[in-house]
Amino acid sequence: MSQTVQMGRSIRKTILLFGILICAFVLMGQKSAYIWTDEKGVPHIGDQKPQGSENAQEMKYEPSPQKDEAEKDDSFYKSQQKEKAKEIEEFEKSQKQAEVEQKKEEYEKLKAEEERFLRLRDGAVNPFAYNYAIQQLNEIEKQKSKFQDLDGSEQNTQGKSEQ
Repeated sequence: MSQTVQMGRSIRKTILLFGILICAFVLMGQKSAYIWTDEKGVPHIGDQKPQGSENAQEMKYEPSPQKDEAEKDDSFYKSQQKEKAKEIEEFEKSQKQAEVEQKKEEYEKLKAEEERFLRLRDGAVNPFAYNYAIQQLNEIEKQKSKFQDLDGSEQNTQGKSEQ
């Protein structure tokens, strides 16, 4: 083999070992390690300085931000999430309330229209007016089926107030 190929392999081994060294620091919680090359040119990594090896280099590892700082950041993030969730919940609640109010208004208009056609039916002087009123009342009954939940809740509240 040529000398260039051997040197390339040696560099790759060293880089690989250095990567393993960093991972070992993180996993073991070590703050320092040693890297050295033996007589055969093979690189080694260890947490203790080898005896008899003068070319060992100490590699120091400094941990990233303190745990307290990370916890503070985490608690701040969680509080921000809670605030946003509360805002979203309040917004959704107001949207639902607005929808209910709108449905109630539509229902009240429908009831007023129903009363108008009931009066027309009851006071009809000719069959055309009577049939028209019946036809409109049937349409209103179909539309009222959309509001059954509102109608039921109104009947419940009216029934309670009468008792």
